[in-house]
Amino acid sequence: MVQREALEKLQTEGLRGLEGCRTLLRFRQRQSPELLELEILRGGRLHPDCLPTGHQPPCPRCGRRMFALPTVIVCTERFVDVCQHLGLDGTTFRPLATRASRSPRRR
Repeated sequence: MVQREALEKLQTEGLRGLEGCRTLLRFRQRQSPELLELEILRGGRLHPDCLPTGHQPPCPRCGRRMFALPTVIVCTERFVDVCQHLGLDGTTFRPLATRASRSPRRR
């Protein structure tokens, strides 16, 4: 959840693809903040090494895997830089370890 002002600051800094969705929250105060949920689209797959051990194979019909993972949002370094530059709080960022990718073979 973010306040509209925080979302607008992120967008002003040039971060693209961020959409805020209205919430159905109710507050007792009259001057309650307008909170938006960030729409975060799934855009990748987990590497097989990241899957929990002993997991079952994917569903033969739909291909989904059924296991629980902690809620983690993977974002770009630019997103982190902008949030820190703007002084936005409420989120903890940690670097994600990566392996060196193999360069594509040339034919």
